[in-house]
Amino acid sequence: MHFFNTLFAALLPLSVLGLALPAPSTPELEKRYTYLAQGTSYTSGAISSTLRWQSSGALTIGGCNAAIKISTCYPSSFTSTNYLAPTGMYESSASDNERRSLPNANEEQLDARDLAIVEEESGLVKRQELGRQRIEFLSWPGTPAGQTWTYKWSSYIFSGFTTNAHFLHTWQLLRRDGSGGPVLTLDYKVGLAVLGDTVRKCVACVTAPLSSFEGKVILHTLKVTYGPSGSAVYKAVDQASGKTLISYSASGDMGSNGSIKFGLYRPVYPGVSALHALVGDYSAVRS
Repeated sequence: MHFFNTLFAALLPLSVLGLALPAPSTPELEKRYTYLAQGTSYTSGAISSTLRWQSSGALTIGGCNAAIKISTCYPSSFTSTNYLAPTGMYESSASDNERRSLPNANEEQLDARDLAIVEEESGLVKRQELGRQRIEFLSWPGTPAGQTWTYKWSSYIFSGFTTNAHFLHTWQLLRRDGSGGPVLTLDYKVGLAVLGDTVRKCVACVTAPLSSFEGKVILHTLKVTYGPSGSAVYKAVDQASGKTLISYSASGDMGSNGSIKFGLYRPVYPGVSALHALVGDYSAVRS
């Protein structure tokens, strides 16, 4: 089993990435881009000392259409034949002596647990998973209890992809303490954007029509105070209209040694569609 230490160990400088590569299949991609990953192998690296990435699909920096208002932009693209990601993983830094594991459960087990909850409540048939794909960014290093951070980023997902009961994670608040795993997750499922809270055992705390997220720049803001007596406040806003699409707040255990992870992570199953998205304009500010 491949573990998460292989994902972020290869911190590739952008200077080694060439421009003489075929254009990725992301719609409306302009010519000014640099490849981070081509989707033919599992690759990881760092944008900076505080933001890392991992990809089994095509991922570039730059090249977003000027009509899509994301300044620092990372187009990403999956097809049903892209390289499949490892499943059971733990978080680690670039250095072997800085590894932080998920002591009680790896990510594969946590996903299986979340799925079991959904199936139990809805009577859905268990999925036939062929593998997984992910293109994700991760804040680093892990944040200790007692600190408060506000994370902001933008996303844009192109319409025309399929959703069903299978998960499609677009962001997660993660913890690497004694409990380990996700605290909050925003999924796209069965035509909905679904926010779940694992700690408070809420599978679908808030939902919104997926159509309100497709083909639009969405501004995400998540303010977190980490620790056993912490808090989280999240909202997703349509950039063009200013309308709040989803909002959620909670207090209590938010974990420690935490990070925000955003992008795309999904299982591959028969009939899965291609998927194209953009993220960018990320910031993390401590208060």
